[in-house]
Amino acid sequence: MSEPEAGQKWHIPDIVKRTEVLETLIGTYAAAPGTPSNKHMSFHIYRLAAGEVDDQTPHLEDELYYVFSGSRKLIVNEENGTTKAIELNQGDLVYVPAHAKHTFEGPDEIVLMVFFAPNFSGD
Repeated sequence: MSEPEAGQKWHIPDIVKRTEVLETLIGTYAAAPGTPSNKHMSFHIYRLAAGEVDDQTPHLEDELYYVFSGSRKLIVNEENGTTKAIELNQGDLVYVPAHAKHTFEGPDEIVLMVFFAPNFSGD
């Protein structure tokens, strides 16, 4: 595991063009060889195509989702039994706590920048 370099940069529009479902830019989960990583955070591009069902499961880490493009509704079921439905559109940033069941619902394509803290460990 190599740490990200100070000043390392990525051009997100180019990465979004080539990302079909998930691309890890910092982290170990589903990462290409040579992808930098550290234990404190991870960063991914996540695309759900039009009509694609989001089948993710709750994570051990806190998350921030930034909507790069598109729109969908985020359904969050918290551990305390509270359910929230949040309409998301391009430019929105939303927090999902660790262990919360959540899914993106709707027919439209959505491309998300996903930040996990600490580093995403998988399901």
